[in-house]
Amino acid sequence: MSEKYSTPAAYLWGIMTTIGGVMTTIFDFFTLEQWVAVMGIVCTIGTFFINVYYRKKEYRLKELQYEDTEKNIDGNGR
Repeated sequence: MSEKYSTPAAYLWGIMTTIGGVMTTIFDFFTLEQWVAVMGIVCTIGTFFINVYYRKKEYRLKELQYEDTEKNIDGNGR
């Protein structure tokens, strides 16, 4: 009965230790100032793509609104 709980716990701790070691290796690769620069670059690129996405949505909505207005002016609308 005790193996039922001890084996998963041992695997869990093994996985957590491995993840901790990997994270330590990754975070020791750069200094704090370098990490700040990398995060700034990543956030800037992310912001750019979010802006592009919403600009495309806005453009599409304006295009649909223009088409709807054009139909109403021509008398082919509602």
